Parts: sequence; structure tokens; C-alpha cells
Amino acid sequence: MFCLQKDASGFLSPDTNTIRAVIESENEWLSGQQPPEEIVFASGDKSLSRMRSRFDPDTVPVGSLEFCTAFAREVCRIPKFNVPALNVPEELRPFAKRDFEISDNILDTAAFLVRHGGVIVKPADVAKRFDINVFRSVDDLGMIAHPAFLSDALPEMIVAEWRVFYLYDRIVELSPYRLVDWVAPDEGFVSELLSAVSDCGDRLPPSGTLDIAVLADGSNALLEMHPFCACGLYGCEAHELPVMLKRSWAWLKRRFGK
Repeated sequence: MFCLQKDASGFLSPDTNTIRAVIESENEWLSGQQPPEEIVFASGDKSLSRMRSRFDPDTVPVGSLEFCTAFAREVCRIPKFNVPALNVPEELRPFAKRDFEISDNILDTAAFLVRHGGVIVKPADVAKRFDINVFRSVDDLGMIAHPAFLSDALPEMIVAEWRVFYLYDRIVELSPYRLVDWVAPDEGFVSELLSAVSDCGDRLPPSGTLDIAVLADGSNALLEMHPFCACGLYGCEAHELPVMLKRSWAWLKRRFGK
């Protein structure tokens, strides 16, 4: 079962509507071979609370990060649930092509800045936060909230950014989301990256997205990783989307549902 978020007017977001269409298409394609996936709709915390008895234990929420978090807290009864900000996991450091660390205090952040002559900062404890800031002076660091994900600059200019959708160690689809030049990621780089993800077992999500930068010299770098929950599709309509959602939601509840 899937619970899809609708807005106050009863409409779905474009990405949620794409997932609805894929689920319905898969139901039609597999008709007679397996039971169809049920789709229900909800609009927020109060709606989820009223509908709690309708959901089975494996129901997967589809919508915004806030909606999925509310579903986990209201329906799954996981009061402190949050989707983690994976950024670049330590296990994937060789693919980042830059130095990075998680800082819990201003002194460590200042030391990183001095070491690299600047620092790129984003939140380390909240997923899908896009307030990325660049600092070149220690005097400006007072406004940073910790914990923070610190990153050095990449060695070359980014000429393309792609989102890789994956399921286990397999590429599901690639979607561009920022292009200066029309150049795709290197297949060998992505394959090695997915092998590294798979080797991590349950420490990393079995399905998700990998944001890849193609640099001016042709090399590739991992920008960040996300479990497949509330992720932008950027045109992806792969038939594996429902399975990806199921696998990531089960992983999130298992790893962060305490």
C-alpha cells in the first residue's frame, strides 16, 4: 500500500503524480500475476491520524519530507523519526574528490577553513536542506549552526550535475538537473560507486539517489547521497520507482525508527 500526499485542494505534486501513474501502470501490467498495490490519499497530520487504522504495517508514504516524517510519527508511532542527511557517507569518501568532515563545534569548523583556505557548509542533521554557504574568513563563522557538514572545494569547475537512481547495485536511471555542457557521468565511476554502496550492506540505503558532478577535466565526483524518500525525480519515470520506495522506507524505519 502507498499513501500519497495531496494538497489542501486535493491535487498531487508533479513528482507524486508521476509515482501514482507508475504504480497504476504496474498494477495493470501485472494484473493477474500478483495483487495490485492499493493507493490511498492523505493531506497532513490530522488526516493521517484519522486514517491510521486503514494502513497496513508496510504502507509507504509518498510526498514531501514533512509528510513522510509526519507519517512515520503519526502512523508508524516513531515519535523522533527524521530522514537522515547522508550528504557524503564516510564509506564513500574516495568518490567525493574533496576533503569533508562533520563538525560539532566552531573550533573544528575554523580549523577546517584555515586548513583549506575556505569552507563550504551545509546542515549535517537535516535532510534536503539547500542553504549551502561558502566562508573564507574565520570571522564570519559565528552564524553557523552545528552539527555542520564541511566540504573543501572541488578541484575543477562543475560542468554537469546528474542524479543517478539506483536499486541495490544497479543503475535504474540517470537524470540531469544542471547542465553547462551536455556530458554524462562516466559509467565506470558510477559502477564502482554502486559496488561500494552495495558492499556497505545495511549501513547505506538499498535504493536511493546519488548526485554526481562531471568536472571540467572529465572526472566525476559524488556530491551527495539520499535514501529514496521525498526525492526529486527530474523526469525519472522508471517502473522500479515503487520498489525503490518500499526498500528505502523499510530501511529508514529499520535504521532510524528507534
